[in-house]
Amino acid sequence: FRGSEVGFDYSNYITVFNRGKSMSLGNYLTKISWMEKGYLLLNKLVIFIGGDIRLLQFIIITVFSVIVYKFMVRYTKSPLTALFLLYGMGCLFNPMNILRAIFSVVLCMLAFERAEDQKWAKSIIWILVALTFHTSAIIGIIIIILFKYKPKVSVKNMLKIGLLSIAVVKEFDILLDIGLRLLPRYEVYFGQDKMGYVKSGSISYFIVFIAFFIFAYYFRKNFVL
Repeated sequence: FRGSEVGFDYSNYITVFNRGKSMSLGNYLTKISWMEKGYLLLNKLVIFIGGDIRLLQFIIITVFSVIVYKFMVRYTKSPLTALFLLYGMGCLFNPMNILRAIFSVVLCMLAFERAEDQKWAKSIIWILVALTFHTSAIIGIIIIILFKYKPKVSVKNMLKIGLLSIAVVKEFDILLDIGLRLLPRYEVYFGQDKMGYVKSGSISYFIVFIAFFIFAYYFRKNFVL
């Protein structure tokens, strides 16, 4: 599914996986403190059944594909949505850290299904499971709140989101400082040598999200995601 040359961090993840072969579960979860425990437990499970990191990737991408397919069958038959989810989420060509984040996203999708059925406890449980693979899944709690109160896709709400997005971009340094104080493990991704790339990416994502919200408003009668 993925070549060994994909992702600048692939060699680090191979090292993490191999360390699990010689360490007890307790030491493995403790010593590699910078990585979420759910991912480490999945590593240990694959090692236990005699697999290697390729089997680990096979499991992650298979679960990803099954959940995305299930989500599409329930909510939309749109080929564009399928392409957005399967290609746009980039599970085949992004670094391993992003692969973990994507895996947590599809677990959040299960949480969103439960939320739409108003099964709030199960929804929160899936968010908590997603958090054990990548901390970014915390955003899923906000989306569950949106499911509960169901704000309308309107010009007024779009303007609010647009203004909020502009404020986030404008005050990016302050918000980043607060975020890194809360989650210091991510400081490695925001060194001075990476900030130019990060900020240019933030602007790119801002443009993409604006286009996405315009798309949402235009197709608001049938819009799901």
